[in-house]
Amino acid sequence: MPKFWVITCLINFLIATMLGLVLRYAFIGEIDFNFRFLTHAHSHVAMLGWLYLMLYSFIVYRFLPNIRKIYHYLFFITQFAVIGMLFSFPFQGYAAFSIIFSSLHIFASYFFIKLILKDLKPFTTIDKQFIRAALWFMVISTIGIWCLPISIVVFGKNSDAYNIAIQTFLHFQFNGWFIFGMIGLFIKYLTSHPTEKNTQLKKALGWLILSVVFTLALPISWFVKLPTLNIINSLGVIFQLIGFYHLIVALKKPLNTFLSSATLYIKSLVYFILISMVIKVLFQSFSVFPEVNEASIQIRNLVIGFIHLLMLGVISGALLLFLSLEGIFNHNKLFARIGLGLFILGFVLSEIYLFLQGGMYYLNLGELPLYHKSLLVFSSFIGGGVFLFLLSVLLMNKNQNL
Repeated sequence: MPKFWVITCLINFLIATMLGLVLRYAFIGEIDFNFRFLTHAHSHVAMLGWLYLMLYSFIVYRFLPNIRKIYHYLFFITQFAVIGMLFSFPFQGYAAFSIIFSSLHIFASYFFIKLILKDLKPFTTIDKQFIRAALWFMVISTIGIWCLPISIVVFGKNSDAYNIAIQTFLHFQFNGWFIFGMIGLFIKYLTSHPTEKNTQLKKALGWLILSVVFTLALPISWFVKLPTLNIINSLGVIFQLIGFYHLIVALKKPLNTFLSSATLYIKSLVYFILISMVIKVLFQSFSVFPEVNEASIQIRNLVIGFIHLLMLGVISGALLLFLSLEGIFNHNKLFARIGLGLFILGFVLSEIYLFLQGGMYYLNLGELPLYHKSLLVFSSFIGGGVFLFLLSVLLMNKNQNL
């Protein structure tokens, strides 16, 4: 994998964590930026600069025997769009320049999908089929983005239609594009031979696709009060449980074989991802209860906690695992080990505080002592971990290849 790609993605990750620290500090002292505008910059750099570009890099590197120059050019264009969003969102929010760069990123992603779907053919193996589903979910997610200007003109900004459009984008990005891409890559790393006839994995793919479609009803139900939506979401939750059951059955044996010879560092990452995924599935399962659904709307801490669980625990954890399996952190193991320790510690403590405080708000029990200051410290652990990951790659000798 090109060293420049890895460094760029990790720099984006570090910038996103630094912006997150500024947002945490905003609850303690004053900042000179509009909080909401800065939140847009933080989320876009994290999603499109770190998660998207890192997945892009792994799919191209792992599934294509030869990387054509067009993929290098497209990486530069996509990163240019990320830089544009980084320097436009904090100053103007959603306005002319930020919309231009966001649109550039979307069109670059469309071109990437067209290229990679052609180069991945034939889709005979299940890992490729998961990647194909992930890419199509990415396309579907952008429908929400294109509906934003229509919803603003017809219904007004911050209307229910506007919020549903945003939630549609986020739902298919996180639960579709990112999760399916992660699973496809995980299967690729875990199985040494193409998996053409694994019926359990094919069943998992089918049920999980259905679950993503049906659980869209949950974020819609936050703005449209229809009992039918809760029934649809409940079916989606059941489909998700069935899908992950088949996935576990199919991957249990190769995973045990893989872990039997893995280092403690790799094992820690794998268990970290699996625990995060289990918690994610459990939280989504609890959403069938109206009380939990209502709390998830009203209490911001719970929403942020769940988003970070997905972004940092499940997806970022998986990307760090893939980087480790490629041997990228092997040249500076001390930095990588300390970095992983700080990253996991900061993540776990932040999640505990976010969900604990969310529960206390729900029960009207007030606020934890030094809540915002503690979150700032815990978030700095995450930032420190990411910095050490980046440093371990930057300190590689020039003649060392990734």
